[in-house]
Amino acid sequence: MPTLVLRCLGPLEIRLGSAPLGGLKTRKQQALLVYLACHAGQAFSREHLQALLWGESPPERAAHSLRQALAHLRSILPAEPLRITPQSVAFNA
Repeated sequence: MPTLVLRCLGPLEIRLGSAPLGGLKTRKQQALLVYLACHAGQAFSREHLQALLWGESPPERAAHSLRQALAHLRSILPAEPLRITPQSVAFNA
């Protein structure tokens, strides 16, 4: 599996192997990927991620936004680097 490379100093750069990883539609999708990858191996509750990224939204809307963002990340990342359960989300180390 190609290595996922995140460069966060300066403009955000996300690469999969030598190719840029395209398809991240929003800054919150980017932030979710970077947050999980920087804390690889650590599981976060869905409620924590919802409050972190969509704290200004009603809980139902925040939960929906997180589900959409996770589905999109799964669609563009190879070999399931995300570990998603009904209660938590983690980036596999």
